[in-house]
Amino acid sequence: MPDPKDELHHLFRAAGHSGPDRDLTDRIMARVAVTPILRPTPVKPILGRTAWMAIGALAALVMVIAVVIGQGQESKGLYTTDLFNNLSTSLPATDNWAIWLAGLSASLVVLGALDRMLAIGRRSA
Repeated sequence: MPDPKDELHHLFRAAGHSGPDRDLTDRIMARVAVTPILRPTPVKPILGRTAWMAIGALAALVMVIAVVIGQGQESKGLYTTDLFNNLSTSLPATDNWAIWLAGLSASLVVLGALDRMLAIGRRSA
């Protein structure tokens, strides 16, 4: 049985395929030499340092307000539970404000972490 490589070689020769030209390397290198090099563009995070400071200050302000409002009330459980209960009673009359606030805070943390991961990923690419 003949070798498949020999048959393939014979088929290419019969179709008129020949070896590469001697100046093929020079032509390829000339094209490579004029191809521009892509430089990574710096990417700024969506939330900058000032925005994070404002978010932190706002969170601290909300906590301070909750503590100040709850100073005159008796404790019914854990401090953090009282803190969120006081905060939810000070907000408009809705049953789920504490859950909404916790969800908003968690969403901000997740979005901030995603922003940082994307910024780091683009810097390394």
